[in-house]
Amino acid sequence: MKHSLVSILLSATFLTAGSANWVAAQSPTPAEKKVEPIALPFEPSTDGAAFVPSDRAQSDLPDDDSRVIISEDDRLPILSRAFPWSAIGRIEMVGDDGYSSYSCTGTLIGRDVVLTNSHCLINPNTGKPFRRPLSFKPSTIKGAALDEATVIGYDYGWKSGSENVDQDWAILKIDQPLGDTYGYMGWRSIDFSNPQTRAAVRGKIILAGYSGDFPKDPAIGQPGQTAGVNIGCSIVSTEPGLLFHDCDTNPGASGSAIFAQFDDGRFYIIGLHAGSNRRPEGVRLPDGRVSDVINRGVQVPQWAAQAAAMVR
Repeated sequence: MKHSLVSILLSATFLTAGSANWVAAQSPTPAEKKVEPIALPFEPSTDGAAFVPSDRAQSDLPDDDSRVIISEDDRLPILSRAFPWSAIGRIEMVGDDGYSSYSCTGTLIGRDVVLTNSHCLINPNTGKPFRRPLSFKPSTIKGAALDEATVIGYDYGWKSGSENVDQDWAILKIDQPLGDTYGYMGWRSIDFSNPQTRAAVRGKIILAGYSGDFPKDPAIGQPGQTAGVNIGCSIVSTEPGLLFHDCDTNPGASGSAIFAQFDDGRFYIIGLHAGSNRRPEGVRLPDGRVSDVINRGVQVPQWAAQAAAMVR
């Protein structure tokens, strides 16, 4: 399960160059896809609570007005600052040289706590954590954010020097309680190895992130300046500590929450997007398509205890 950082980054670069090969029947267009609630129980001992500020609207619609790309691109631009979209932001990093720039996606999971990937903290030129402070900009739209926080501490899965993909998580502490303003998502520890559970969430999963190839329309921002969201994807399979999903992503979306709305009306994180795997033999997706690439995420139990400790 261990992969070098270089191989992870090379994989991401390769997968930007082209979308996956696929065989498919007709799929719904992005505009036809709706957020569908999931009915699974909340477990207080393992799950984290969500919060929506009283003065912030909640909306299922990412647009106030509608790569690894699996099949056609199903992403919509997030142009709304209603919750839960408000809790998603850009993490920006500057290299040791002072001008090289990098970015990932992060999600507020507490008043001053953000979830992302371990590999987002690592300078690809040195293989070590970035020395310059990271920043978090919630609800960035067209490159503009109303607030910006500095990362003042973190816990992460790769701190022991390992680069295991099932430990590719990071919990960031920021210097402002932005969750009070923008809200924050909770999390659910769900056993997706159970086929019945995967069936219960099929077509109900959401992933939103600041991919480097999106948007393509300059009117809504340059690539990476406005988040894209794929509504209505699925968990395809699992391995220990990992889940595999068919949501559309590309580099820059690293650290994106895989989340869903539950029957209490709240949005909860059910996984953490971390990369993708080539499967030359092909992977059959829930809708019958066959793809030679599948996206990879870290399961919630891998990082839930650390998140709970940081949120307190």
